[in-house]
Amino acid sequence: MIESKYKKALALAATAKTIYETSSALYEKYQEHQKNKSDKEIYAISVSERTDAYFFACFSMIVAEFLSEGATERKNFLEFSARSDQRLIFVPSLSNSAFMFEGSLVTVERTVESPVKGSMSRDQKLLVLKFRTYEAREKFIKLASSEFEKLFLVADRNPSNWIRSFDGYEWDRVRKIKKTKDSVFLSDGKLEKIIDHVKKFDESEELYMKIGSGWSTGVCLYGPAGTGKSSMAEVIASETKRDICLLNLDAISGDQTWGKLLSSVPERAIVLIEDIDTFKVSNDRDEVKSEGSKNISLSGLLNFLDGGMTPHGAIFVITTNKIDVLDEAVIRPGRIDLSVELGYVNSAQVEDIIFGISGVRTTVASCRDKVSPAEVMKIFRSHIDNLEAAIPEILEFVS
Repeated sequence: MIESKYKKALALAATAKTIYETSSALYEKYQEHQKNKSDKEIYAISVSERTDAYFFACFSMIVAEFLSEGATERKNFLEFSARSDQRLIFVPSLSNSAFMFEGSLVTVERTVESPVKGSMSRDQKLLVLKFRTYEAREKFIKLASSEFEKLFLVADRNPSNWIRSFDGYEWDRVRKIKKTKDSVFLSDGKLEKIIDHVKKFDESEELYMKIGSGWSTGVCLYGPAGTGKSSMAEVIASETKRDICLLNLDAISGDQTWGKLLSSVPERAIVLIEDIDTFKVSNDRDEVKSEGSKNISLSGLLNFLDGGMTPHGAIFVITTNKIDVLDEAVIRPGRIDLSVELGYVNSAQVEDIIFGISGVRTTVASCRDKVSPAEVMKIFRSHIDNLEAAIPEILEFVS
C-alpha cells in the first residue's frame, strides 16, 4: 500500500518536473520571442505630399533637422546604433536614412508612388518613418504636431496664402502672395469698398445657406492697364487669408478638362481670371463651338461662375480693360456682385503713393491725364536705393 503510494508520488513528481521543464522552456522561448518581437515590431507613420501637404512639409523639416546633425557613413552604423546619445545614425542615400529618437532607432524612407494607370494624377512623394517602439512613435507625433502648430497655425500666418496655377492635373503653387492693402493706392474709397464687400461675404456663409443660395461672389475690376487690378486681387487674398487660383482660359483643352479643373478648385479659394475680355468665350455668344474644339463653352464658363459646379465659398475676381465687350450674362448680378473701375491716378493718389512708399508728405499741384499707378511705381523702382530721390522725377512726370 505504502509502496504503491510512493510509486504514484514519484510518477507525479516526474510529471511535475516534466511540466516545469516544459514550462520553463516555453517561458524562455516566450521571452526570446518577446525580445525578438521588440526588435522587429514596426510602428510606422506614412505621410503623403498630396493628401497631407502641410504635415508632409512639417515632418520633412523635422526629419531633415535630425539628419543634419553629425552625419556618419553607413559602415559605422553598428558602432553608432548602440549609442542613445547619437541622434543621427547614417545617411546611406537620398531615399533611405535613419536617426535615434528617444533612444529608439527610426528609419526614414522616401518613395514616389505612381498613379493608377489611366489616371490623370501625377506621381506623389511619400515619407515613411518606421519606429521600433510605440512610445517613440507617439512622442514623435506629438513633437510634429507641436511644430506644425508653430509653423502653420499661428494667428498671423496663413499657410494657404499662395498663388496657384492649374497644370492640367492639379493646382500647383507658383509663389506666395505679397501684396497688402498698404501697398495699393486707390481713389475715392474704392479700396475700402472692395475690402468691405469681400469681408462681409466671408462672414455670411450661414446667410447664403438660409436663402438657398450658393456661397460665392464675384468682383469685376476694370480699367486701363497698369491701374492695379491684379494687385487688388492679391490684396483681397491677403485680407481674407485665401489662396488665389490663377485661371488661364486658353490653357483649358475643352469642357472635359474644364470639369476636372472645377472639381479640384479648393473651397474658399479666390479664382482670378485676368484680362477676361481677351478670351473669346466671354464676349462672343454667337460663336458655335465645333465638335472636338479645345476651347471651353460659354455655358461651361457661366456654370462655373454661378451654377452647380461653382466651388463652395469661392470669390471670383475678373479683370478687364474693356468691360463693355463682355457678354452681359458673364457680369450679371449673382455672378458679379461688385464692379469697380480702377482708373488713372489723380493728384491726391500721387500724394498717397509718394507718402506710402517714401514716408514723405508732398503736395502735388496738378496731375496730367492718363498716368497709371504702375508708371509712378516704375520711377520709385529706378531709385530703389534712395526713394526720396524719386520724388522730384515723379512730380515732373505727372505735371
